[in-house]
Amino acid sequence: MNKNVLFVLALLLSCATMLQAQDKGEQVNHIRKVYADAKKRIAENGKNGTAALDVTVTSRDASEVSEDFSIESTCRQQTYFSKVPTSDGYFENVPYFISSSSESNGHTVYREFLYDPQKGYLLFSYMKGETHAGFVVETRYYYDANGGLVDQKHRVGGSDATANAHSWSSWDTDLEMGKQMLQQFRDLMEREDANGMTKGTKLLKVTKADRMKMIRSQYAKAKNNIARIEKSDFATGVDVVIHDQHDIEGPPLTKTYIFFFDYTPDSEGNPAPHCYFFSERHKSMYMESYEEFLFDPKTDDLIFFYDTSDEEDMHFEVRLYYDANGHCIESKHNTDIDDFDFYCDSQRAKAKKMLKVFRSAFL
Repeated sequence: MNKNVLFVLALLLSCATMLQAQDKGEQVNHIRKVYADAKKRIAENGKNGTAALDVTVTSRDASEVSEDFSIESTCRQQTYFSKVPTSDGYFENVPYFISSSSESNGHTVYREFLYDPQKGYLLFSYMKGETHAGFVVETRYYYDANGGLVDQKHRVGGSDATANAHSWSSWDTDLEMGKQMLQQFRDLMEREDANGMTKGTKLLKVTKADRMKMIRSQYAKAKNNIARIEKSDFATGVDVVIHDQHDIEGPPLTKTYIFFFDYTPDSEGNPAPHCYFFSERHKSMYMESYEEFLFDPKTDDLIFFYDTSDEEDMHFEVRLYYDANGHCIESKHNTDIDDFDFYCDSQRAKAKKMLKVFRSAFL
């Protein structure tokens, strides 16, 4: 191969490298601009007469190490989102920034996830944590629209480092974590669909009277557990607070979910968190409601639902009792309910959706 050809090839390779570096720099600069815009929007969230648009998920747990010692852990995750108009005249809730702060055994790990404000894919992730030896580890990952890594930066002990200098995170694990948090938000904000709910066909040997007795006993037990937890120095549970609007230009509303759980063996015999009760409180200028969901102590089956609501001059109250197949075997309500079977299935659908949100707090 003559020298001219080699020179041209070297020149082309050099140009390609320069273009790639330039493209990489432009993408990083673009992501930094989006980050700055997101921080500005967060500072203005809920101010200047606008409704706040955010979700806060707080989980508290205490893992028993011995009879006299347990490790308390707390995780607080905040999601900020916007309402993006769609082509059909509605809107989509699109998150643009999620932060997470986890504290356990005296150490804190802080994370940030930045998403495209229009399409919702991950653009950037940041992590800062402290090792048991006292070294602070920081990572920054920059992503393209396809989830590919654009750039990464690491610091250990206050100095620049390489990706091999620590094992706290990697670009692909952060990418997966960002997707999981995005899915948690979507599960929480989407409407439950009762059309897909099916009922079991198990042969039930328990009489209705015994089933009602069991449900009432479990309800009393759950309430006693909750009272004990709320009085303890470290109240375990998962709380979700949503600040939203009825529509793009509607008044603000607040939804609060409180989950209570214990531990039961999973399929492999390991202890796994099991939600036995959660409540939902919905408050806006239009209405105020309070709901309770009680689950079977050994499964995820909804066994009891309670709702009390006030809307304008109307008061609504309902109690539903379910058998092991998902059929409502007893109801008490002070007003007529259109399509009663669908209403009963809707509560089961909401319970199923919220249990999925609950489990995602432990991923």
